[in-house]
Amino acid sequence: TRAEAFALLVRQDDALDKIADEAKEDEDDSSSGGGSVSYPNAQVTFTLPAAAHTDIAVSVTPTLKYTKSLTWSLTMATTDGGQEAVELADAVSGSLSVSGGAITFKNSGSYSLTATAANSVGRETAYSQTVTVYPVINVSFGLPESLHTDKTVTVTTAAELGDLNITWTVTRDGAAAELDAAVDGSLANDGGTIAFKEKGSYTLTATATDATGRSFTHTEGITVYPVPGVAFE
Repeated sequence: TRAEAFALLVRQDDALDKIADEAKEDEDDSSSGGGSVSYPNAQVTFTLPAAAHTDIAVSVTPTLKYTKSLTWSLTMATTDGGQEAVELADAVSGSLSVSGGAITFKNSGSYSLTATAANSVGRETAYSQTVTVYPVINVSFGLPESLHTDKTVTVTTAAELGDLNITWTVTRDGAAAELDAAVDGSLANDGGTIAFKEKGSYTLTATATDATGRSFTHTEGITVYPVPGVAFE
C-alpha cells in the first residue's frame, strides 16, 4: 500500500542518516591519506591522598596511555559549595609536568586537581582527584627559665584552633604529674595563669590533634624554687 511504501522510505532515510553520522565520526578519527586509522582516546589516572597538610609535599605520578600532551589545573571549594578556579602556581609550591611532580599546598581548603590528556588528534580526556588540606597548628607558648612557688606565670597561646582543643600535660622532675596537683590555676585553649605548688624541674606541654589524627605539640621547661624561709630569734 502507499502507506507501507511511505513508511519504508522513512525507515530508509533514518538508516541513511545514521550511516552518515557514523561515517562522520569515523572520519574524525581517521588520518588524511590512504586508509582509515583510528586514534584511541587518551587515558590518564593519578592518585592523591584524602588529606594533606600545608607543610608536607604531595607526590603526584600520572599513569598515561595514548597521550601526546598533558596539562594540569586546580579548583578550590567555595563556602557556598561551588568550585573556584585557582592558578596552580599561586596555590602550591612546586610544579607538575607530564611526568607529575611534588607539590605543597600553601593554604588549607578542599581542592580538586585535574589532569587533562590529549591524544594525537587533540581529543581530550580529563581526570580529577580531590584532597582536603589542613593547616599546621601552632601551639607555641613561652615560660620563664625559673620561678618561685609564690609567683604566678601567664601562659599565652595564639593558636587558630577552630573546633579543636589544646590538651595540657606536665611533668615534675621527669615524672608525669596531674596538672591540677602540680599547679594552682587552669589552662585553656588560649592559655591561662598558673602558679607551681612545689619546687622542682617542670616541663609543660600543649598538644592539639586535628581531624587527620596528626598531633601538634610544644613543650617548655621551667625550674621552680621554694620561697626561702625567714628565721627569727
